[in-house]
Amino acid sequence: YRVTADTVTLTPVNAWIDVDLNAKLKGTLANNTHSLLEPQLISEIAVELAAWPFVKHIDRLEKNAVGIKADLTYRSPIAIVETIVQAPKLVDADGVIIPGRFRESSSSGPVIENYAGKVVEPEPSCLRIFVDRPVENGLEDWARWPDPRVIDAALVAEQINPVAHELGISSVVNWPEKYSDALWPYELWTAVGGKVIWSDNPKSETQESCEAKRKLLTDWVARNGSLDQLADFKKLDVRNGRAILVSETPDVAWRTILKLKSR
Repeated sequence: YRVTADTVTLTPVNAWIDVDLNAKLKGTLANNTHSLLEPQLISEIAVELAAWPFVKHIDRLEKNAVGIKADLTYRSPIAIVETIVQAPKLVDADGVIIPGRFRESSSSGPVIENYAGKVVEPEPSCLRIFVDRPVENGLEDWARWPDPRVIDAALVAEQINPVAHELGISSVVNWPEKYSDALWPYELWTAVGGKVIWSDNPKSETQESCEAKRKLLTDWVARNGSLDQLADFKKLDVRNGRAILVSETPDVAWRTILKLKSR
């Protein structure tokens, strides 16, 4: 009944993680004298797994007749945060900074590399995040970005992710300079500047509201054509359960972001 790494079954890792988790667990349990019969065993294994930074959460951890089964969700990048003074950073849907990098490819766009320098295939579907003057102090790997706007924008990237490629959406933007009041909604932009106003408060969105908004956008594109046409001082507002065309004035944000993208 002695517990070893061979008696623990883990969820297979995603392409982003370049770590042999069984070997890592074997090292942890090398001097372990625990038995499967011990009541505290599950809680102790849970503490060990939760300490691994690439484990987002433990979905299930249970004992059976032959060992322990752990169903885990791993972190992976959802977006690339464009900054003013530092190199772009990868974040997951929680706004946690993922070690690794991306590099531009003239033929296929960004190429995502994991922290071991290996190109991840298939590449994660990463949007760009542009936030006006983002907080850039304390950008440590595996820490949450110290700016709530970046965290919210990463959540938006996850919310639109299932249809982002289909709709041609490339960026999540929160840029206060575009607005004269205190309402700074999160927008989705295409590569040529087509704009969708997505949400004032991404944390308030539910699974149902996100599904409804994604359907609004795909239905609108099916009827009217590409979102790219919204680049000419028009936006599509889907915040209130309808797709409403609104006008806008030329904004500083788009010119600034074009400069960022051309660095």
